[in-house]
Amino acid sequence: MVDMTIAIVLPRAMVFSPKGATSIDLVAKDLLFHSRLKDQTVVYGPDIVEPFDGFQFVGLKASNQRQRDRELVEHLKSQKPSCVVVHQYVQTAALIASKLPDSRVILHRHGLLKKRKNALARFVKSRSYRKLSHIIFVSNFIRGSFLEDFPSLRERSLVLYNGVDTTTWCPSAEKKKQVVYIGRARTDKGILPLIEGFRKANFSDWRLKLICAVQTEEEADFYRDLQAKTANDSVIELVANYSIDQVRDCLAESLVAISPSIVKEGFSRALIEAMSCGCASIGTLSGGMAEAAGDAAYVLQGVDMNSIAEAFEDLLADPEKIGHFGKLGRDHVCANFDIGKMSNAYDEILEHFE
Repeated sequence: MVDMTIAIVLPRAMVFSPKGATSIDLVAKDLLFHSRLKDQTVVYGPDIVEPFDGFQFVGLKASNQRQRDRELVEHLKSQKPSCVVVHQYVQTAALIASKLPDSRVILHRHGLLKKRKNALARFVKSRSYRKLSHIIFVSNFIRGSFLEDFPSLRERSLVLYNGVDTTTWCPSAEKKKQVVYIGRARTDKGILPLIEGFRKANFSDWRLKLICAVQTEEEADFYRDLQAKTANDSVIELVANYSIDQVRDCLAESLVAISPSIVKEGFSRALIEAMSCGCASIGTLSGGMAEAAGDAAYVLQGVDMNSIAEAFEDLLADPEKIGHFGKLGRDHVCANFDIGKMSNAYDEILEHFE
């Protein structure tokens, strides 16, 4: 085993806990859980009551970003890690690289970066990126967008897809006629046309279960709107902030899952979780979701009531087609996104990329 120490830095608003973990928390947790460097790694994130078991976790108590960065740097100077992986925030990553010149700093980016409108803005921003050893993107889609602005950083940028543990994210012996949505309670996730499309398709022997992550006040407001819209609907169930075990159990027992996102996703962890659980998975091909889906998802022709209703009318009435897409998705994830494969690639980056 390589003699080195690692620090993982999570952004603000993360919840490194079985209760309320975001997709970024889960990516960081799963890669580390299966890593040969796990015992040499400390995770830094917002302070929480019940962090995931089995990890060296340090809770950051500062309330604003500047104080948080100061607190974080103090911890890192004490730890003296060989390598620091900073999720999402280039400003924090660049600061750490400046304050800890003997540590390699890697940015792990999960979403699109803001486009820079002019050459001067891009030049200024590139100075932050040049302080970093490497930049990991979760899809070629995000990396490609980044390189449009910063082509000179091609050699420092690489792609590492999200992974799932296919031994635990797996189908149950029996599945039920249930369509499940898992994601943030936001309008750009396509939840409203999903509800309308399910109602229009009118499969009374099927249920639609909406599992929403509600973290911000804006999401809480939208969730209350969803509660009002679904209050008297006996075949639509709305729940919030399931634990990761509850999410996995729900996918395992469901025949169909849907990710009708309007926004261009960086990847789609929710889609590969559903596929791994043997759900016939419906999604779009926008952004990085196309890379997650491969040829194994049922593709929506649009994110609107009629397109979603047509997809349900075609799929839900055909058990053979459901079985076909369920097996196709499971095989696709096992071949391409198993966490063991992804974690090994991650370790190689941390150990050998200078």
